[in-house]
Amino acid sequence: MAPVAAVASAVATLACCLPLTAAAAATASLGIVVARYRGWLIGLSLGFLALAFVQMTRATRVCGRQSRISLAIFWVSVAIVAMVLLFPQVVAALLADWLP
Repeated sequence: MAPVAAVASAVATLACCLPLTAAAAATASLGIVVARYRGWLIGLSLGFLALAFVQMTRATRVCGRQSRISLAIFWVSVAIVAMVLLFPQVVAALLADWLP
């Protein structure tokens, strides 16, 4: 369950800057709507990361071992969230170059 929360966190964070990456007028209007909720989306993503961390530590205490895939998904999600929070314009530029 922890990887699901971590992925949801990364998606919620990317929703903040995704409208910045497209040049279409429809996406620009979506950017205006999403920009109002940027603080909420960031808080939601940090909350999901905290939930994933708590679930992973509880699973370690109960099972004694964590899945490597779960750990990888969690830390990739943490990296995505950190990059978007610390360098939003860089992430937006990278996504704009990568997306068609």
